[in-house]
Order: sequence, then structure tokens, then C-alpha cells
Amino acid sequence: MRLFASEYWKCSETGCFNNELSLKFVFAESLISDQQKSSDQIKRFLSQHKNQSGIQHIGFFCAKNIKESVRIAQANGAEFLTPCADYYLRENNGNTIESVGENIDELAELGILLDNECDQSEIADKSLLQIFTKSIFNNDTFFLELIERRGARGFGAGNIRTLWKIVQQKLDSNTV
Repeated sequence: MRLFASEYWKCSETGCFNNELSLKFVFAESLISDQQKSSDQIKRFLSQHKNQSGIQHIGFFCAKNIKESVRIAQANGAEFLTPCADYYLRENNGNTIESVGENIDELAELGILLDNECDQSEIADKSLLQIFTKSIFNNDTFFLELIERRGARGFGAGNIRTLWKIVQQKLDSNTV
């Protein structure tokens, strides 16, 4: 699986998975050259790790109910990244959220993102719900993901731009 590069996500990602083990890996590389003065999350990650590769985040599969998992984690002190309120508007993702039977207000309150892999001709639900913690270490480079799959096999490609914006805002304000 190859994910896109865009204005927001200046990297290339390749994913591989083993369905028998429910194991997935995503490998990312920056598309910003060393000669450019700009930076991105991957360049920042590498610089904070002496230009060595590493793990940015680990995702945990929530088999039954991500919403309950988030509530339990919050009750135990976990802090999650907060998507901008526009993410949940009907014209953005609200209609998709409702089309798979989810409540927009509840997902917005919890900060859960939803990606739907179905095209308009498909009836089956192929959605993925995901949420990301704030960085759990002081170097702002490692976080956790909670994910619930409902037939989706991808990596939440529809939410990459949203995650990038959230993390970049936090990095820019140094509050991750």
C-alpha cells in the first residue's frame, strides 16, 4: 500500500501487513530534501534521534468499542490530540460519520476520527475509527494510537491530513 504525498504530508509511506498475525507496519520517509530550509515531522523525528530511524507510534486494536476504550484511558490520565472542530462538520466528515451509524457529537467530544474505505457503490461498512495520544515522552516524537476496524484494511489514509495538521499545530506551539 502506498499513501499519497500532499501539501500537508510531505512524505512517502509504504505499508505492509500480515493478516494472519493482525500485524501492520508503515514506513515513512520525508520528501523534503536536506537542502531545503523547511522541516516536517519526519525530519524533526530524525533530528531528535541522531538521524537514526525509529518508531513514531504504536497502534492498539480495540476489538469491540473504541469509544469505551478512550473513556477508560481518559479516566486513567491519558491525553489525546484534539482534531479541529471543522473535521466533524457535515460538509467535511459529518455525513460520512452518520452514514456508518455513528453520532457526530459523541465522536467530536471524544476526538475520534473516522475513515471510510467504501466508495458510493458499496453498501458494506468498511470504516476505521482512530484516535492518537499526545506525545508520551518529552521529545515530542512518540505517541500511541487506538484503532477500531469495521471491515477496513487500510491505515486511515483519509485522516492523514487531519493528523498532520494536529501534530504540526502542536509542534509549532511546542505543546505536544
